[in-house]
Amino acid sequence: MPNQSDEPGATPFRPIPLVPIYTFSFLSALTVSLGFRFEHSARATLLGAGFLFAAIAVACFAWFLLAADESFKVINYRALVFGFVSFLALTLVFEFLRAFGLRVPPLPRFAVPVCMIVLWTVGLILAASWLRFGEGREE
Repeated sequence: MPNQSDEPGATPFRPIPLVPIYTFSFLSALTVSLGFRFEHSARATLLGAGFLFAAIAVACFAWFLLAADESFKVINYRALVFGFVSFLALTLVFEFLRAFGLRVPPLPRFAVPVCMIVLWTVGLILAASWLRFGEGREE
């Protein structure tokens, strides 16, 4: 049963289908990072599975963008910008700390996509809150 409001101009609540995107993204990152630890035949299988999971995650994300209305596209655009810029800032901070001689451990391969997905999620929350706060101020 869809959750719709009787108020005119109210936007019905529609959740963003993040579970398949998260699931296949994390599976992809996990299998690719594990694939580098095994021998030749297992490595090829795990890397192939990782790329397949990544393709499925991208397909789920593309399907979401095609089916989304304009407000979801704006929220996602802002979230992607937030995630990218935040990750760039974190990377620069870590590299500057290393350049000044602090012993900062390098980021593992698995942590890069996980960190970007987490920052994208934070961006989704912030962008949706900002959009709803902006709609509330217009009334």
